[in-house]
Amino acid sequence: MLVPRSAFATALLGLLLASAAPSFAQNVTTFASGYNVARGLLADGNGNLYLSQRFTTGQIVRFTPPSNVPTFIASGFTDIIEMALDDAGNLYASDYGANKIWKITPAHVKSDFAHVFAPAPMTRDAAGNLYVGDYSNLHAYKITPAGDTATYAIMPGTTAHNRLAALRMTSDGTLYMGSEEGTVYAVGPGGAPITTFATGLPRLLSLQTDFSGGWFAATYDFNTIVRIFPDGSHATFAGTGVAGLVNGPLLTSRFNAPTGLAIVGGTLYIADETNDAVRAIDLGLTNTATSTWGRLKALYR
Repeated sequence: MLVPRSAFATALLGLLLASAAPSFAQNVTTFASGYNVARGLLADGNGNLYLSQRFTTGQIVRFTPPSNVPTFIASGFTDIIEMALDDAGNLYASDYGANKIWKITPAHVKSDFAHVFAPAPMTRDAAGNLYVGDYSNLHAYKITPAGDTATYAIMPGTTAHNRLAALRMTSDGTLYMGSEEGTVYAVGPGGAPITTFATGLPRLLSLQTDFSGGWFAATYDFNTIVRIFPDGSHATFAGTGVAGLVNGPLLTSRFNAPTGLAIVGGTLYIADETNDAVRAIDLGLTNTATSTWGRLKALYR
């Protein structure tokens, strides 16, 4: 029986992560510092890490870990939040303050791509469609490669007490929507049905798949990184809940308003917004697993 390549990749990467469980004490380190209002992180398939910086800094830079020397990508944004890449290497960025999505070519040419009110979280599917969340009005919009925009799903809840803070698409076409009040919803292919996946995660601002059926989540006000398991249960992965900048063992480390998350080469990177830093946690993948992860990551896009 033939196994779909996305299902094969899911199973194989899950086995790799399980077999590569670290035999050492995992620690939080500081990968880069001095990056004012570090907000969004994005990994590409080539070992690069993109960082967005909000407000007056308004720029995007790129690192190639383990080097923390930045390459300038673009600037002149009003309030940049998250990013996504297409297969041609074009970078898309949600500008919350300007109510628009920017497109930045590999030659660093920036142009106006689409208009969405209060755009914040962003993800993409295998066909190259973008999904952008209206942070204030709970709408997730689908934007085609041609720039056509339509409502894809509306997150449950009321705007008086909630915000659409995180979006992530998985290889089976399920869109995960994270709310600031602490619920993660799973949206079926095509925009329905919408079901509850996890609860009890207040001030969630980012989701990152762990490539084994679970997720990492950043909780902004609670200064922790949470591991969400495939059944929706969760536990603190890193951070004490007390604001600060403390490296070391996972559960004694401190963050100050963690936001963006991305995995590059078996390392989880965290945008630590108020600390103006990018933090890092080695997830314990061996060189072989890391190499395989890199080769198979495209199957999830």
